[in-house]
Amino acid sequence: IQAQKQVPAFSILLFLVNASVVEEFLYREILWKLITKLDMRFALTTVLFALAHHPTSIVAWCLYGVMGLVLGLVRCKTDLVGSMSLHLIWNVFVFALLM
Repeated sequence: IQAQKQVPAFSILLFLVNASVVEEFLYREILWKLITKLDMRFALTTVLFALAHHPTSIVAWCLYGVMGLVLGLVRCKTDLVGSMSLHLIWNVFVFALLM
């Protein structure tokens, strides 16, 4: 939130777009294809997704864990573009709430 006050909003939005694309490509494309068992795909990508966001409380762990699972379900039911789009929509939504 403090960084948001010091950096132009456009720069933050570009960062959020980049984060959505890069994270989804890593977790739900590269790792998704490397792991053959579906339950392990969900477990590993969810835990790594949560860890990458540095959760500092049980609430943060739950939030990122659920988000990782939802993104995994979207990836499983649609495609990579679907999970990237949801991730981007979520990031923009949170950004708008904090403005």
